[in-house]
Amino acid sequence: SACLFVCNGQGDVQSLFRYVCPFFDTFEKLAARCGCHFLDGSKAAKVSETDGLHLDEKGHQKLAEAVKSKVIDLTETQKM
Repeated sequence: SACLFVCNGQGDVQSLFRYVCPFFDTFEKLAARCGCHFLDGSKAAKVSETDGLHLDEKGHQKLAEAVKSKVIDLTETQKM
């Protein structure tokens, strides 16, 4: 079985630096240390302009597509 950790390291500056940035590298390293795959959600989807922190409908769709693609890749890799 495989583990996938998804993290989004983007957002408005105040929220980003207060909540996400201090831990983003740690999340990626922790995933690797635990044998999990890591998906940087900020490379797949951008946050909404409404609040600068959360995803809108389009952003959720793009993130879902990235997660789906990663899961398919992991599934095919494990079959080999």
